[in-house]
Amino acid sequence: MTNALLALLLSLGILSTRDVVRDMSVAAGVDPQLAACIVTWESSWVVDEVSTSGAVGLWQIKPETAKWAAGKLGMGTYDLVNPVDNTALALYILQEYPTWFLVYEWCI
Repeated sequence: MTNALLALLLSLGILSTRDVVRDMSVAAGVDPQLAACIVTWESSWVVDEVSTSGAVGLWQIKPETAKWAAGKLGMGTYDLVNPVDNTALALYILQEYPTWFLVYEWCI
């Protein structure tokens, strides 16, 4: 499924945020249990969570990191509180820096 379709299905209530994270993780080759664990740890599934350090969204991505990843992905616009955008950026970051998985190895 494309990210646009996932966003539409999410907005219509056909898919949940957990479904979106799972489906996008599988498509990216990331263990969906690991993805769910990271999101649970980082934001407790609160899509508009903002940390004291300024990290935003499900995966708690800092705006400057999001800007870098969005540029690499060719995303002209994105919204860090949008679960699809936030997950797309996070999965790219995880794929580019697989050692970050080690921080969460206790998840699985």
